Amino acid sequence: MSNIKLIFLNTTKFLGDYDFEKYELKFYKNKYFLEIHELIDFCYPNNRPDYSHIKSSKKVLNFDSLETWMKHIKKLNLKFKLIVWFQTLPSNFKILKLYTFLKSQNIRVILTHHGSLPFSEVKYKLYQSLLRIPYRLKMLLKRPKELISWYRKFYINYYINSKKQLLPDFIVTNGSKKFETYKKKNLHKTKIISINSWDFSRYYKVKKTKKLESEKYVCYLSDGGPSAPSDSSLLGQGRNWSTKNYYKELTEFLKLIEKKFKCKVIISAHPRTSKDFEKKNLKYFKIVYGRTMDLIKHALFVVSAGSSSNSYSILFKKPCLFIHSNEYEKNPSNIIFKKLYAKSINSKIIDISKNDYKNDLKFPKTDNKKYKFFSKFYLKSVKSKKLPNFKIIKNEILDRI
Repeated sequence: MSNIKLIFLNTTKFLGDYDFEKYELKFYKNKYFLEIHELIDFCYPNNRPDYSHIKSSKKVLNFDSLETWMKHIKKLNLKFKLIVWFQTLPSNFKILKLYTFLKSQNIRVILTHHGSLPFSEVKYKLYQSLLRIPYRLKMLLKRPKELISWYRKFYINYYINSKKQLLPDFIVTNGSKKFETYKKKNLHKTKIISINSWDFSRYYKVKKTKKLESEKYVCYLSDGGPSAPSDSSLLGQGRNWSTKNYYKELTEFLKLIEKKFKCKVIISAHPRTSKDFEKKNLKYFKIVYGRTMDLIKHALFVVSAGSSSNSYSILFKKPCLFIHSNEYEKNPSNIIFKKLYAKSINSKIIDISKNDYKNDLKFPKTDNKKYKFFSKFYLKSVKSKKLPNFKIIKNEILDRI
């Protein structure tokens, strides 16, 4: 048996059963003596209440101080070849401190830069720059902590990449654009590993879907609404939306879809939102939990506010309709993401706060060329296009140490 020990490190989000499945952690549990560490109480204090409804049946080691965690790591380092896998890029100076500690102990580090926003494609650069200007100004006035956090994260990762002694051993990222961007940086001995989006990876793992409904339906990808914990929650800035207004407009829109297209609307529940909250506010529709892939595969089309699970729409070539409203307008970063996503796959955005959409609502179309482009450059692995991520990580990292 291997003497490699893998540490999966959470610094921003509490790990629930959904995350355990998403990151395919069960496949590392035995051979690589997997331990899951959470340092959110140290990295982002007072964030725990936002995740109080998240269920976790897996063993997770929670550390509330850096000193306690360091002692634990030093003990493990005497017995094993340690490799620490960061669930995301370092985002504040506390996380940078624990990262530099690992490098000082000569412990191998994996950083994860994962996501589906087309940030690096040349043809979108000018569009992105122009798009961001008004929303950056809004963020500066209304949500300054969020804007400062973005620039802080950028600086921290620029700092890591500029110091040879701090460079990670591995960076895992999805899609060829980010892969090519990292390759051009010439990061000394850092190995860039191209994986698939987590949604694509899940499909490659199970290789089949199940039809859950016999009737025609449209799938709405819930974003969790006003109560869902998000990146802004880490900064003490939850979504300052009106629950009443948000669900009133959403319900009216979804009912119109049912009437106009003579079908049901089924809600694919958000994994980080309280079930009771969604049942209360989306009571007119059937809500399904943990079956997003199955729902999208057999849907007529998909409605989304910008969910990352929209990648299933790309995978199964399903038409997609994005929605916007006055409540979403309060979150500038969401608007930027949504507009870039919709433009990149040639999908329409409907503002459900305006009544004019009621006369113009049409069945959305699929731009297969744009979908193929998006899939290749932002979702698929460069080399291992149909392998689940755990196999890629085992083959390219763990089995080569």
